[in-house]
Amino acid sequence: MSDDIPSNSDVLAGITKGLLEHAEEKAMAWVERFRNHEIIFIEDPCTIDRVKRQRKGPEWKMLGEVIKDRKLRLLAQMGLTLRELENDQEKTRSLRSKIHHRYGRDGLHIAEAVQNNIISNFIGLESPYIGEPVDLTNRVEKLLNDIEKYIVFIGPDDKGDVLVRRVSIRLDADVPDTLILFGAYKAKRVAISVRSKIEKAFSSYATSSVETKIKIIIFINKLN
Repeated sequence: MSDDIPSNSDVLAGITKGLLEHAEEKAMAWVERFRNHEIIFIEDPCTIDRVKRQRKGPEWKMLGEVIKDRKLRLLAQMGLTLRELENDQEKTRSLRSKIHHRYGRDGLHIAEAVQNNIISNFIGLESPYIGEPVDLTNRVEKLLNDIEKYIVFIGPDDKGDVLVRRVSIRLDADVPDTLILFGAYKAKRVAISVRSKIEKAFSSYATSSVETKIKIIIFINKLN
């Protein structure tokens, strides 16, 4: 047979490769359409594009490797988008409202936890102590799926003494490995005050924090 004429096996290999590439393209197109369908409720094209862009960012690379649940992944992307929109009050308010309408208070708090770097910092703290990636995924998704149990979002009008009692009851009753306090602006001072009182009352827990000028994340971790 001439070298210029492909053999039957070469022809079959070419056909197979072409079919596989076509199938892969169709699958990728289907995935993209599905992703777009998940975020179409946002309505605003500019915000939708921002959500899509989060999938290419460095922080999403870390979050995406840890968070596997589809809904949690989407809410994490929404959280990153909220952070990007922080200087645009109108778009921020609109996206928060749409997240709350579709996913409820818990869904909005999940997005806010990502927006305010709570989850990324939690992953950073937990990673050195967890052996298998699946265990880290389970730990993070457990926190997100029961976010009201593990994260206390402190508001500017919350009273310190009331919060101390609330946190104390939670530590006594649930004995969680980790409880997280978050406060921003005026609530930052309240969070710091609560931390001080909890440190004195619970010797079986240690605290650490990550803070900026306007925000603080306080981790209350059970000692082994």
